[in-house]
Amino acid sequence: MFRAPARHLSHDYWIVTERKSIIDLLPRGKGERILDAGCGVGIWLLLMGLKKSMSEIIGLDLSKGALRYARQFLQGARSTQWIIRANLMNCPFRDETFDQTLCLWVLIHIPDPNDRIKIIQELGRTLKAGGTLILAVTNELCPMYIILSRIRCLFSSIRLRNASIKGKKGIFKRGWWYNEQLYMYSFFPWEIKGFLKNEGFSIQSVRTVHFIPFELMPLFSWLHSKRVWRIFTKIDKLFSSSALKYLAQGIIIRAQKMKRTVK
Repeated sequence: MFRAPARHLSHDYWIVTERKSIIDLLPRGKGERILDAGCGVGIWLLLMGLKKSMSEIIGLDLSKGALRYARQFLQGARSTQWIIRANLMNCPFRDETFDQTLCLWVLIHIPDPNDRIKIIQELGRTLKAGGTLILAVTNELCPMYIILSRIRCLFSSIRLRNASIKGKKGIFKRGWWYNEQLYMYSFFPWEIKGFLKNEGFSIQSVRTVHFIPFELMPLFSWLHSKRVWRIFTKIDKLFSSSALKYLAQGIIIRAQKMKRTVK
C-alpha cells in the first residue's frame, strides 16, 4: 500500500538542493511538452508547473497510490498538466513527442539491467531529436552512502531471509532489496554516462547533489531551524563545485538526444 511521505525540514533540504540543479538544466522555452517519467507523488510536476514558460507537462507513473496523491500538487500550477498510469518500458506516446524529459531517481529502483535499458530506449524514442533528458541516479562513489546502504542491506537481508521471491537475498551488493517492494541500486558516474552514450545520447553536463545522504535524514528530522538547513544547503553547494563533487550521493546528468545523420 502506498503511503504519502512525511514532511519535515530535512525533506525540504533534499528538494531544495536538487531543485536549482534540475530546473537550471532544463532549457528555457515556450510551448514545449515535458515528460516527468516516474513522477511519483508529483513534486516535480508542481515545481515545473509553477514556471510560466513550460506549457504542457505530463507525469507518468505505474503506482496508483502515488498518482492519486500527486493530484494534490497540481493546484495552482500555471501549465497544462496530465497524469497517466503506464509502464515506462512501454510508454503510450508516439515517437518524438517530447521536447524535454525528466527521469529522476527511477532507474535506481529497477532490478533488471535489461529493463533499465528498455526504459532509456523508450525515453529516447519519445524524445525529439535534439531534445533534453535530465537523469538522476544514486552515486556508488559516495562513501557515506556505501557504508549506510550496506548496513541497511544487511538488516534487509535478515528481514527477507524467508522471502520466496528469488534475488531478494544478498548482503553488501550494489543492487539489493530494502523490503519486498523497494529495490535499490547505485551507479558509478562513468557507468551511467556510458549507458546513455550507448543509447544515442550525448552528455552535456554532470552535477552532483546531496552530500548529506538520504539515509541520515531521519537523524536530523528533529532540527526545526530553517537556519540550520540553509547551512546544510550551502555546504552542499560548496562541495558540488569542488574536486570532491563525486563524493555526493546524487548524480544529475543533462543529456541530449543526438540527431540522426543521413548517409
